[in-house]
Amino acid sequence: MSTSLPMPSSSLQLDTITREVCVSPTAPTEASQGGPKSKISAADSDVKRLLDLIGASIGLVIFLPLMMFIALLVRLSSPGPALFRQLRQGKGGRHFWFLKFRSMTLGAEQQLCELETLNEAAGGILFKMRDDPRVTPLGRWLRRTSLDELPQLFNVLGEK
Repeated sequence: MSTSLPMPSSSLQLDTITREVCVSPTAPTEASQGGPKSKISAADSDVKRLLDLIGASIGLVIFLPLMMFIALLVRLSSPGPALFRQLRQGKGGRHFWFLKFRSMTLGAEQQLCELETLNEAAGGILFKMRDDPRVTPLGRWLRRTSLDELPQLFNVLGEK
């Protein structure tokens, strides 16, 4: 669901130990020297959007029975809603509701402050913890198989 755009005239590498971004310059590109811009045209953007809509629609038709079953399992395995909804910022600063199957216990975001000292990505905006106690057993399996991501097909249909 991400758009592939050309990289700027530098290559980025992530140092996994220090989590610092290292930028190393590369040869100048045609675009950086004032040549033709490698921008997606309006027609290409419309075609991409159409393909996204078709793909998401087909995906929903195929996976809807599985999604309904997963939603039922989430509801039966722990109290709370089947879907987790979070406000995210998208392209152009536009806000949208991000959907996933709930893989954590109800009220997991409120428990975050208590667990901050155990953050394996300390100093960053991310919270990573290998054996997070807030993750349900079903949620662990959903994450491992990436099935918790299926409701994002609705996000594709909802984009404008």
